[in-house]
Amino acid sequence: MSIELIQEYVPVILKGFWITIRLFLWSLIFSTVVGLVLALMRISPVAVLRWISGGIGWLFRGIPLLLILFYAFFALPEISQSLMFDPFWAAVVGLSIWTAAYQSEAIRSGIIAVDNGQIEASEALGMTKRHYMGKIIIPQSIRIMIPPFIGNAINTMKQTS
Repeated sequence: MSIELIQEYVPVILKGFWITIRLFLWSLIFSTVVGLVLALMRISPVAVLRWISGGIGWLFRGIPLLLILFYAFFALPEISQSLMFDPFWAAVVGLSIWTAAYQSEAIRSGIIAVDNGQIEASEALGMTKRHYMGKIIIPQSIRIMIPPFIGNAINTMKQTS
């Protein structure tokens, strides 16, 4: 392999590398936000929210990513012209939806893994749910969420190919 051939393709490879990094980062950001919302719905005391969140997670974990990407690029513009994306953003939408289903389970499992005694002690001290979730439960659950979150992030990076 000659050095001229390598030099010829380095700009193309670097362009693809940066597209992959951008796609990965945008998808990870959006999927984490959507996954957090789905996880909070899943642990909600409102049964309808739990069912909706569980159904969304079950559905998108069961659909192949390629089908979701096709739907984001070809079917969404048919529904509404305002949902027409360029290929990059269609890939971000598809990857985000697919990854959010997995991220929601990682977040939900981290939250429910924290001992119920922490919640009972917080309520005994007169803390509101918002306060003890933000100050006690979520900080403890982040440590538990990190391994599956990183596994999902690695899987998302692999799926960008």
